[in-house]
Amino acid sequence: MITTRNLLIIISIIGFFSTLYILRTNKKLKEINLTLKTKNLEIENALYQGQNIERRRLAAIDQEDQNAQLTTLRSLIKAIDPDQLDDHNSVIYKKLIDMTTSVTNVDELIFHNTLPGVLEQDGIVAATHALVSKLTVQYNTLFNIKEEDHIGRFQIEMEHQLYQIILESINNIVKHADASFVNINFKKVDSLFIATLEDDGRGMDVNRNNEGKGISKMISLANKMGGEYKIENLLPNGTKIWVKVPIEEHSKN
Repeated sequence: MITTRNLLIIISIIGFFSTLYILRTNKKLKEINLTLKTKNLEIENALYQGQNIERRRLAAIDQEDQNAQLTTLRSLIKAIDPDQLDDHNSVIYKKLIDMTTSVTNVDELIFHNTLPGVLEQDGIVAATHALVSKLTVQYNTLFNIKEEDHIGRFQIEMEHQLYQIILESINNIVKHADASFVNINFKKVDSLFIATLEDDGRGMDVNRNNEGKGISKMISLANKMGGEYKIENLLPNGTKIWVKVPIEEHSKN
């Protein structure tokens, strides 16, 4: 009887210390996993920062090339003596000067907002607000942004890619649509991010090859994220752009 009791006591003690050991081991494993997760996030952020630097470098090269071409074009136009033109051609001359100036300003503004700090800090909706507030000041296009649900934050690289799509779409509207207003709507349905941009501009031939406006690039980018990018003409005028992408949520503290 005593032997049995002593055996039970010994088993209980062993069980107690085994439980303590397991709990301590689990705690250490959790700490190790947390450390590894933190390190992985640091590595991920460092990689994205490096990619962002490279994106800015490549964008700067493209911007310099475009600016050089626009500067050359403006110089050629300005070389024309307006005094030698009739009234009709004088009007065309002035419009050409205004257009090249406007396109240069839009390109510079879009370039400087390619990867804004507000995107890193507050996400795609805040970054879009910051962009259109600057465009509204410089141009006659009125932007209205509506966020139907709290969009939150996504995985960092996806936020960058989505913002590039939104940025390029706004760029096309400002430069080509001659729109007086643009309604931008953001919403999240389950794990799907949906953005629409609707304008009252001149519309476009959606069946035509639009590589020059970067549309094929945006379609490709959306497809790579498992989503879609499409444009439809509105009646009597205007266009509506749809961006639908499955998202991976990421809480950025």
